[in-house]
Amino acid sequence: MTKDVRIKSIELTNFMGVRHVILETEVKSADVYSENGSGKTTLFAHSLSWLLSGKDANNKSDTHFDIKTLNKDNTPMHDLEHSVKIVFLITEEGKQRTESFKRIYREKWEGVRGIDAEFKGHETSYEYNDAPLNTKRDYNEKIGKMFSESQLSLLTNPNFFVSKIPWKDRSKILMEIAKVNFTDEELLAEK
Repeated sequence: MTKDVRIKSIELTNFMGVRHVILETEVKSADVYSENGSGKTTLFAHSLSWLLSGKDANNKSDTHFDIKTLNKDNTPMHDLEHSVKIVFLITEEGKQRTESFKRIYREKWEGVRGIDAEFKGHETSYEYNDAPLNTKRDYNEKIGKMFSESQLSLLTNPNFFVSKIPWKDRSKILMEIAKVNFTDEELLAEK
C-alpha cells in the first residue's frame, strides 16, 4: 500500500521571530526566495521538525532553542501563543484526505497577571484536525499513524540520513524517492 503525503499549508504564529504567516502550497512544489536570515529555514525545516517531534531542525528541544518572538531589545515577548499548524494532503489507495496537526507553546502563570502573577514555566498543547488532544501521547499516536519512526527521523533530523543509515540503505531510499527502479547492474550500464 502506497501512501503519498504532501504539505497543503503551513501556518506559523509567533514562532521563532515570525509573527504570522500562512503558506498555501496547493500541494505543489513551493519555491521560497528571500535574503539570508529572513526565515526560510524557520518556515520549512524548524516548523516541520518542531510540529512533528518537539525539536528544531538542529535536534534541539523546545526548551533549548528560541521559539519565542523577541522584542527589539532581544528579550522574549510575553503573553503570546507560539504555534505551528500544518495541513497534510494524504493520498492512499486512490482516496484523498486532509489531516492537520498543531503544536502550541505558551507561558504558564499563577495568580493575577500584571499584579502578583508568578511565572511557572511553559506548557505545550496539541490539536489534531482542529480539535484539542488530551495528551502528548495522543498527539504522537496520530503522527505515528502517518509516519513510521524512521520516516519521522528522516523528516526531523537532518543528520539522521548520513549518520544513522548504512550507505546501501541510503541508496535504496534515494531510488525510492526518485521513483527509480534499477538494479545495480542496470545503473552501472547506463552512461
